[in-house]
Amino acid sequence: MAGYGRDTVDGGEGADRIAIEFDAFVDTLTGGSGADVFEAYIGSGSYAASTISARDVITDFSAAEGDRISLGVTGGRLSGNNDYLLWFGAITTPGFSLVAGATLPDAPDPGFVSVSTWTNAGSTYLIIDNNSNGTLNDGDVVIEFQGSPTLAPSAFKAETFSAVVGSANADTWTGGAGADIYFGFGGDDVISGQDGADQLSGGAGNDTLNGGGGGDTLLGEAGDDILNGDDGADVLSGGLGADTLNGGAGGDTLYAGQMGMLGFADSLGSVNRLNGGEGDDTLYSSSGKDILDGGAGNDLLTVAYGEDTPGDIFNGGDGDDEIKATNVTMDGGAGVDKLWILTGNTVTGGAGADLFEARDNDFWRWGQYGFSVITDFNAADGDRIDLGAVGGYAVGSLVFRGAVTTANFAVSAGQRYGADDLGEGATQFWTWSTSDGTYLFADFDRNGVVSTQDMVVKFSNRAVIDAASFKEAYFTATLGTAAADTFTGVAAADVYYGMGGDDLIHGGGGADVLMGNAGADQIWGDDGADTILGGEGADTLDGGAGNDHIVGGAGNDLIHGGEGDDELFAGMDWSNGVNDVNAVDVIYGDAGNDMISGAAGARGEFHGGEGDDRIYASGDIFGDAGNDTIQLGDLSIAHGGDGDDLIHGGAGPAVIYGEAGADSIYGSFQGDTIYADIGDNYVYAGDGDDRIYLGELRAGENRRIYGLSGGNGDDTFILQAAQPTASSLSISGDYGFDTLDLSLAKTAVAVDLGLDQGQNTGMGNLALSGFEAVRGGDFGSVLKGDANANRLTGGAVSDTLSGGDGVDVLVGGGGDDVLDGGAGVDVAQYAGASSNYSWVIAADGSVSVKDLRGNAPEGSDGLRNVEVLRFSDRSTILSPLNVPAANETLFSSLLRTSVASAIEKGPLGDLALTMTGAISTQEALQLVVRAAGATTSVATLAYEFFTGKIPGDAGIDYLVSPTGPNPNNLNSAYYQSFNLENRYINFAVNLGKNGEGKEAFTAKYGALSLFDATKAAYKAIFGGTPTDEKTHALIDSRTDYFAYYGGDGANGIGTKAAMVGWLLAEAQKADLGVMVKSNDAWLTDLADGSAPFAVDILDPAKGYYRSDFIYSGA
Repeated sequence: MAGYGRDTVDGGEGADRIAIEFDAFVDTLTGGSGADVFEAYIGSGSYAASTISARDVITDFSAAEGDRISLGVTGGRLSGNNDYLLWFGAITTPGFSLVAGATLPDAPDPGFVSVSTWTNAGSTYLIIDNNSNGTLNDGDVVIEFQGSPTLAPSAFKAETFSAVVGSANADTWTGGAGADIYFGFGGDDVISGQDGADQLSGGAGNDTLNGGGGGDTLLGEAGDDILNGDDGADVLSGGLGADTLNGGAGGDTLYAGQMGMLGFADSLGSVNRLNGGEGDDTLYSSSGKDILDGGAGNDLLTVAYGEDTPGDIFNGGDGDDEIKATNVTMDGGAGVDKLWILTGNTVTGGAGADLFEARDNDFWRWGQYGFSVITDFNAADGDRIDLGAVGGYAVGSLVFRGAVTTANFAVSAGQRYGADDLGEGATQFWTWSTSDGTYLFADFDRNGVVSTQDMVVKFSNRAVIDAASFKEAYFTATLGTAAADTFTGVAAADVYYGMGGDDLIHGGGGADVLMGNAGADQIWGDDGADTILGGEGADTLDGGAGNDHIVGGAGNDLIHGGEGDDELFAGMDWSNGVNDVNAVDVIYGDAGNDMISGAAGARGEFHGGEGDDRIYASGDIFGDAGNDTIQLGDLSIAHGGDGDDLIHGGAGPAVIYGEAGADSIYGSFQGDTIYADIGDNYVYAGDGDDRIYLGELRAGENRRIYGLSGGNGDDTFILQAAQPTASSLSISGDYGFDTLDLSLAKTAVAVDLGLDQGQNTGMGNLALSGFEAVRGGDFGSVLKGDANANRLTGGAVSDTLSGGDGVDVLVGGGGDDVLDGGAGVDVAQYAGASSNYSWVIAADGSVSVKDLRGNAPEGSDGLRNVEVLRFSDRSTILSPLNVPAANETLFSSLLRTSVASAIEKGPLGDLALTMTGAISTQEALQLVVRAAGATTSVATLAYEFFTGKIPGDAGIDYLVSPTGPNPNNLNSAYYQSFNLENRYINFAVNLGKNGEGKEAFTAKYGALSLFDATKAAYKAIFGGTPTDEKTHALIDSRTDYFAYYGGDGANGIGTKAAMVGWLLAEAQKADLGVMVKSNDAWLTDLADGSAPFAVDILDPAKGYYRSDFIYSGA
């Protein structure tokens, strides 16, 4: 084998294999003496680099001496698309030459690649039209053979050319005894395969194909063809046109149209005739008008690809046939046939005890195509109706009601079957007789009226239809009354429906189906694997022994699974799959490995009982004994109980008690409260501000915990007892501002957050990571921070707190404390007002702070390296802060107050302190922009929406600045008492209902409904129009909330303004949409003083709006 580049290869003596590489270089290949094979790999549609000018040369090819060409094909077909190679021989076109664009022999059909030769100037050229476009170009293969050898199919490896092709004219061809492949292409061809498994294709024209012996494949393709399978199990496909297909002997498969085609597999209006002949045949109609005759044997007649059209005729013939189609006339003929009723059919069973198939999902289109008509049903002759597994319901849920009782009844949607409807607890079957026939109805959607979801069948011979007309004893249920009924089952499987009233039902032995329906029912499954459905009302359900399936249904139910591995569902309506979100069920799994599921959105009390249970619910959950798996819904309380439990929080906050055993606990996406101990396996609190209580090791348990992690959020780990100190216990706060709380310690404690190894804290040997704050105990604390911003809190006696680097907050608490802030701007915080303390600054910069109140609850503290004193009413700056100029500029520009002013007074003090620390300008900008979402952005976004522009410089200062002329600015105590949503809503109502945006807002939104106004406001704020479903989800449960703040009714302008404020708040919290993103870009410019005021930030010309800010959220 040659390498990449221009190669010369000589095989020498012997039978050599020489590769033709197609590497864009001219290789010269010599086989030498011996029968050599020149190998090239040609794939369908692949690119060959050695073409036209850069072609490989073979110097001494001689087919007579045994040389051969291999093109890497199998059975005459290329790898890839499986195209056939077709031999066209010598090109004799006058003026032909090897130039791009020269005309090549064109393969007559897709799926074929032409192979030809051309001889000129002492060389023969092999040309393969690799991309089948009939033109020579760089996608094709050209190989030069010096010495002008004659190339024929025999010069190639065996089976390189397996297909024989006809011409565009009428060809007559007869194969041999083997497996022949013939393509007729154009003309009215007569093609006969003889023996062997032949593949014959007529192509265009009115062809006649004869398979002969063997399992043949006959493809008529376009034209009105006649296909004769003859002997063997043949596959016949008529293709387009009016075809006649005769299967002959053997189990044949006949397609009226194109085999493998999905939809419109035949010419509309073509009349195809399919005759199965002898054998068990399968006949498929297509989109033409077809006549199918199964002939002798047990045949299947059905629809293939594409929807069948009215007018088809399906005849089963002799044998036990199955016919399945719509909109056809079908006749089973002699034999025990299975005929699918479906829709729009005229069905005749013929002689024999026939089975008429009726399944609920097969009738949903009868309103469009009409119901089916059965002409000769006769139960006395053995005919039966087969319902199969109707709708997935147990057979006991089927009830035969007999004749329709509604006066002036008609077969039309909306007609009620009877006045005494049983409700949604059962699928009811009704009959209705008229002068022209008998009708059978099955109320599959269980709504008591005729609908397109129901089964409707007409029996034109006025057959008598009753419970005995069906294949099985489907109708075994015993029905109660509207009053209180009492049923007691036997050892066999019973089916009871209490219907109305407060029923008492005992299933007894067997796998019973017991439904209470309406009323406060009491149901006992007793022995056996029972199915119990409570229905409406406050029911008491007990499965008893066995693996039971129990569904409470609507109402507050009490459910006991009893012994066995039970499946227990709260709040679900069995008949329609709808949850009763108002249900408050109490469920006990009892013994066994039970599965308990609460209704979505509902709450209840759930007890797993003994066994390894699975509980998926919201409310109060008790795993009890066993290794349980608990998945919580929102606002749930979980008790793992004994055993090694796995507990997962849900979307909302949860309270989780691991209790005894090696439990694995995973918190929710919000703030959880978790109780664990080091006998557990793993605790991961997850997102949200979590509180994790770590208790003492339970008696009889060993320490085994592998991980304690807070996850995202500002988490607090509370050690309830000292932990064993034999080896360090690793606790990770993870992300957020996390606190280690040792306030329950009974001895002095010491913590150094700068250590990355285990340390004896007085509450155990702890290896800490990811903590920013520590709370000491009341017996003395020595707490040290690290290089980050820390918060260190002492207890009731004298403590020593050292902040280290970073912006630290030190809270000494009671006693005479020693506080050392270390590097950075640090804060000493006190609980009382500033008037309750005195402080003295010494020459060395140290500070003495004395509590002047009676008994001096916070003692006299000594401070070093502390720059700020923080009291309950204000803060005092003791020494210059040295705020980086860039941080001061962006802070004051965005929040309209200086860093020092914010530290001394106001809710922005903590944020202002971070501006003094070692953070980059970009980090500072991100923090301030985020903080502006609750202050400055409230004003800018509201004004942008209601007035079309943000306020001017003075306006923003008036609305936001805590040192400006407006006492109720957005940084004031008044607005800080509002949550974020209410700040935006208050501002929006003031502007849109009462303020300067009133006229414009009323003109655009006043005439709209709240629904349409929400869609329009959403598009303005987010950039994309929400779907109706999304809009309903946004406002349906909040209309009263908006109206309360708007003060003028569900569609009032104030209510709509409140809705706008809420949408702005949601956009700000999620940081989504064109308005918030454009506002963020404007705030970024405002931070360095380059932003213009009183500008429409949604105007693309201003440079703040971008199309990629659009968010639809649909």
